[in-house]
Amino acid sequence: MKSSKYNKKRNWLYLYIGMLIAPQVVLAESTVNLQLICQSIPAQKDQLCTAVTESPTGPFDDVVIYRKTSDGTLVLLGSHRQGVGTFIGLGFSQGGLYMWESWAEEGHPYFRFYRTKDYLSDGEATKNVGVISEYQFLHIEKFTDDGLLAYSLNEGAYEKCPKTRDLPASFIDKETKSKHCLKYLFLNKTKM
Repeated sequence: MKSSKYNKKRNWLYLYIGMLIAPQVVLAESTVNLQLICQSIPAQKDQLCTAVTESPTGPFDDVVIYRKTSDGTLVLLGSHRQGVGTFIGLGFSQGGLYMWESWAEEGHPYFRFYRTKDYLSDGEATKNVGVISEYQFLHIEKFTDDGLLAYSLNEGAYEKCPKTRDLPASFIDKETKSKHCLKYLFLNKTKM
């Protein structure tokens, strides 16, 4: 019995040593062509573009973000590799002063908001000016260049909707008759 355990340990040791001294296998690089999806930025000639892979094994998108200048030059702004979320997309305020970038993690969306000109200059290194991470998020209702962001939460949040002094706290959708909670985020407007 002792010799059997000894042989197993010795075999594992030989296997480990063999793996260390075996020649390394180098796989040939392959070229992947991804569709570049570009969005026009309001009041600008540049566009914001993304190339996204979709993992066959789960929600692990790789995303590369570019600025496409008016002459067609692509400027790399950043990338996300194999995060735990699915990339939803990018969007802009009415006049393009602000933008958002969004992801979903297990169906739970979160949004980061930036000043567009800062993002176009510094890409992913840009400090965000606001974040939304509400489980019951439904959609953005209004997003203006003065930094007002109004967004709705689904019917499950309606009863606990916060009261506001000047702004409506809830509404009923005229088409679907469903109840929605309306919330507001005022983006940091310094350094504009």
